[in-house]
Amino acid sequence: MTKKYNFIRLFFVIITITISHLVFAQPANDNPCGAIELFPGLTCSYGLQTNLGATNTASPFSAISINTVTPSIVFVSNVDVWFKVVVPSNGILIIDTEVGSLTDANMVIYSGTTCGGPFTLLNANNDTRMSPTTLNNMPIIAQNNLTPGSTLWIRIGATNLTGTFGICVTSPSDLPTTVSNPAASDDCESSQPICNLNGYSGTTVGYAPTDSWTELVDALPPLTVLQNDSYINITAASTSISFDIWMTSSKLGQ
Repeated sequence: MTKKYNFIRLFFVIITITISHLVFAQPANDNPCGAIELFPGLTCSYGLQTNLGATNTASPFSAISINTVTPSIVFVSNVDVWFKVVVPSNGILIIDTEVGSLTDANMVIYSGTTCGGPFTLLNANNDTRMSPTTLNNMPIIAQNNLTPGSTLWIRIGATNLTGTFGICVTSPSDLPTTVSNPAASDDCESSQPICNLNGYSGTTVGYAPTDSWTELVDALPPLTVLQNDSYINITAASTSISFDIWMTSSKLGQ
């Protein structure tokens, strides 16, 4: 009877130790030097990740967020994990996340030569606006003008929230070759006609904000201001048209 009792007690001790290890084990990318490398593609393919068991990275500990709704402070605390990606030749990266069992997180990105730092803060984000009325609490950052071949450090965290989430990194194909083009117009009514969009290069620098186009203003998400906007028009040769837009020299990197 004593042997049986000791065996049962030993069994539960082993089970308890195993469960404790699974619950509290730190992920491999708990700190920058364990950062999981991501590889940018042309389309987003989310990889499943987790911050279960993660701890707070002591420094850097906070960042000013460029939020899609209102400016705020992002505190990446307690449960942050790290990723890294090498910047492609076009200097453009889009880092996107999706909900899993973790439904609310923050993202901060840094530049830095090594995992030991020092790091330079580039951008931060709390939430993704899905529509004028819907807000996704998982972050996305689009960053351009990055140094090709350099390493971008990605920090995902939340305040006392843990779980699984998806993350992907994409980059558009290299910028197309452009030629001299007529300047866009400052308002819709006199928008500049363009014969061929393939390789058109324009700018919004120096253009006045739109405040007289009621339909456009009403279609924008709340608290959104359309500034430095310019206009072109094209007559489609068929009933549908698709095109890509490359944006460079953005002041906020988005």
